[in-house]
Amino acid sequence: MHRNSTSDWLTSGAIALVLLFAVVLGILAVRAWQLQQTPVLVDDHYGLLDQREQNYLGQYHSRLLEQFDVDYRIVIIPGQDDIAILTADLFRAMDVGHYSQAGKGLLLVLQPDADKVRLEVGYSLEPIMLDAFVAYIESEQMVPFFQKMRVADGIVATTELIVNRFQNAAVSVDVSSELWVKGSGGAGAQSEAQLGQGASKEDYQNRSFSLVVRNEPQDPVLAYMSAMEHQDTNPTLSFYTAQTQEMLKDWVVTSSQMKNMSHTYKSCGSANIMLNHDHTLGVMRYPVEQRQCSPWFLAREGDVWKLDLTMMQHAIRFNANNQWRVNREAFHHYWFGFSDLNLDRNGYPRKNNRSYTWGLTVVDDRRAKPLAWISRIIPGSRAEAAGLQQGDIITAFNSKVLDNRRAFFTQLDALESGEKFKLSIQRQGQRLELAMVQP
Repeated sequence: MHRNSTSDWLTSGAIALVLLFAVVLGILAVRAWQLQQTPVLVDDHYGLLDQREQNYLGQYHSRLLEQFDVDYRIVIIPGQDDIAILTADLFRAMDVGHYSQAGKGLLLVLQPDADKVRLEVGYSLEPIMLDAFVAYIESEQMVPFFQKMRVADGIVATTELIVNRFQNAAVSVDVSSELWVKGSGGAGAQSEAQLGQGASKEDYQNRSFSLVVRNEPQDPVLAYMSAMEHQDTNPTLSFYTAQTQEMLKDWVVTSSQMKNMSHTYKSCGSANIMLNHDHTLGVMRYPVEQRQCSPWFLAREGDVWKLDLTMMQHAIRFNANNQWRVNREAFHHYWFGFSDLNLDRNGYPRKNNRSYTWGLTVVDDRRAKPLAWISRIIPGSRAEAAGLQQGDIITAFNSKVLDNRRAFFTQLDALESGEKFKLSIQRQGQRLELAMVQP
């Protein structure tokens, strides 16, 4: 009987271990399944955002999760409940932070009926997302956008400031040196949303100042930086192009954005200015390493250099780290300002050899000989100024016959700066020879 008891006990123990192992596997499987699910990052129960805006915010915050491991959710909800209690309850019910490996969770709740907005911060982020910082971004970053019912833009602008806080924390930047500290009252983490109330008068009146603009290409950029430093949001300032003035009538720029921009560009270093062939357009660009210092687009209007911010909206894009890239799909006449860069397929700039300083694309055509022909000329580029045209067939380089694009670029890159060379081309059945100089 003793043997049977021992046998029964061993059998029961084995079964218990198997069951326990199965339960553990089940829990792990459920957890793995949960982690594979796509989180609902934007949940609009009020209808404040259209589908395009919801998709955009969802994609933007997905990148935040990928790059910074932050599970950032947005809930827009009707009603007039106590928003502090509501947000805390939603934070727990939605398990915000679940999709972050380190449990980093943020929840933004917007309550239009009560005209309230609140940002709830998980425990893992409290050392970074200080109460004073949260109060600042609510009042200085969200509210100005919400006043003009630009809710999606306000959320993105807020996220940009949060990303900047994460970046500074990662390299142990002293909090007291950050720009938001001076403008923060440190009072809690909720604010009046002021939805649809419009911009305050001080946006245009109390912040105006006098600008003296000369007529050098860089002058409108310097004037713009001065305007940002003085927090002047007047859309009719004389250094803006007419299209820029029209765009800015409906634009929102918060004081925190202006401070951030002024602070960022002070550390960008010196910039190069590239002009097109007739000096009517310009691009002011910083070294490639300064990835948060995006280029400026300039245009002459009435023989005066002005700043074209509409082109920045059209030609430049930013990632979640606020690093700029070129919109490769955009059609415009400013490509000459990027002809010396090798842009990857997403438009991110890289340093490159001199082949790209000409602003042309040469491809191989294996249907006939000669094989190398020019498929693209960037408007205003050195190639255009030298007389090259799209469709030209390159037949020889300094009288040496070429049979492919690689041979052309090899010859071109072997030249020293300032060295002269001759390019033989075929254009619509005619043979031409162009004298050129390597930049």
